[in-house]
Amino acid sequence: MRQPPRLLGLDGFQLRAAEVVGGEWQPGGGGGHLLVTSWNPAWGALARPIRVDVLDRAEAVALLLQRTDSQDQASANELAKQLGDLPLALEQAAAYLEQTGMPLAAYLVAHQGRRERLLAKGRPVAYQGQVDTTWQLSIDRLTPAGVELLRICAFLAPEAIPLDLFTADPDRLPAALAAAVAEDGDLGLQEAVGACYRFSLVVREQVGINVHRLVQQVVRAQLASDDREAYITTAVELLAAAFPSTSPLRDPMWWPRATQLLPHVLAATGHLEAAGLVTADAARVLACAGTYLHAQRRAEYEAARALLQRAIDIHEAT
Repeated sequence: MRQPPRLLGLDGFQLRAAEVVGGEWQPGGGGGHLLVTSWNPAWGALARPIRVDVLDRAEAVALLLQRTDSQDQASANELAKQLGDLPLALEQAAAYLEQTGMPLAAYLVAHQGRRERLLAKGRPVAYQGQVDTTWQLSIDRLTPAGVELLRICAFLAPEAIPLDLFTADPDRLPAALAAAVAEDGDLGLQEAVGACYRFSLVVREQVGINVHRLVQQVVRAQLASDDREAYITTAVELLAAAFPSTSPLRDPMWWPRATQLLPHVLAATGHLEAAGLVTADAARVLACAGTYLHAQRRAEYEAARALLQRAIDIHEAT
């Protein structure tokens, strides 16, 4: 009789790929398929990798509404957005709501104010893992350069982080990442990115890397106050070195670069100000970002004014 397919779930670390595909885990009988779940993307030589991404927004909202027996579509949509549509985070939030009886709208308010604390609350019954501990296991396995790279990224926008940002001023990089770049140049940087990619902590794209917003929250939560301030400052310094200066920004040829970096300027300077820090680099990069918004064809004058005023306030404070 032909054997039915067997389902195998692994974390990608306990067994090597060759042991799984060629060893005792292989289904017998000549039929069936082997499904391996792994954070490690390097399976191409032995199997056909299929990337499992986050849920569609409609699916994420439906999951929250179904699990909480709620009709609050607006709160479910906003919570799914803040959780980045990540299945584990949605399941964890739903478990917490089930366990506490808290309405979706109340959880949303609590999440907006205490996001990092809520990552450790709510243990799903069907999956014995939580967002903070699940990713912390991966972070603990990174190389020192990979850890430093991820910590800088935690204070940038989650999407489209250009890799040349980390080589704009290598002297500003923390020790292990600086050493990797100094020794092997772009290859050293690529290996640090590869360490993060191997544990699915970043997603590689044509324009650079993406880091899920909840990964960023987990990384930020583990930092002591002094380290947090150091990495925020480093992120702002790198952006100040990479962002086009005010004079070239009058030329449209520099606008694509400014467009690419603007979300990261807003994120990093937001973290800086939330930490009560002021630096000359922050004033300079905000002034450049404001100049760009004023100069481009869309003429975003109100947004430009806000950034330029922040630049003036920080400049006066320093």
